[in-house]
Amino acid sequence: MRRTLTTLSLGAAAAASLALATPANAAAPTAPAAPTADTAQAAAKPGPWSKWKHWSLQPGVGGVEVKGKSRWRKQNGAKQAEIQVSVRDTNLKNSKNACAKGIKYYKPVGNRSFSACGGKKWKTVTIREWGLDKVNLWECVDNAWSREKCSKSKTVYDG
Repeated sequence: MRRTLTTLSLGAAAAASLALATPANAAAPTAPAAPTADTAQAAAKPGPWSKWKHWSLQPGVGGVEVKGKSRWRKQNGAKQAEIQVSVRDTNLKNSKNACAKGIKYYKPVGNRSFSACGGKKWKTVTIREWGLDKVNLWECVDNAWSREKCSKSKTVYDG
């Protein structure tokens, strides 16, 4: 009797496992997994840009005009800066090497020099970088027969 019950229970278990493995159940759709916090953060887009802040380096060295604008946006705690620097030589009779020079400072540490030179027409250079902390610029005029003259430094972006 005991053998009969064991055989019947094994047969029932085998039949149940066969019923579960039918193609109808195997093809049943599964619910997609909910996105995790990591994938949601990675897919996050940067926030909107701040309003433009306009600036100029006037009064500066004669013969150079430098102006520009800067703005920023955030994503996951990091800041992206966009700075447009426009330079032109205002001395039409005696053209000089008119430049905007500066230093870009980064978080947590580091810096890099920057230079943009213009002629009689405006030359615009755009800096768009993550991790910028501060940008200082100054105007410079380089005469072939004399030393380079530069204005005082001005902070045009302070993140």
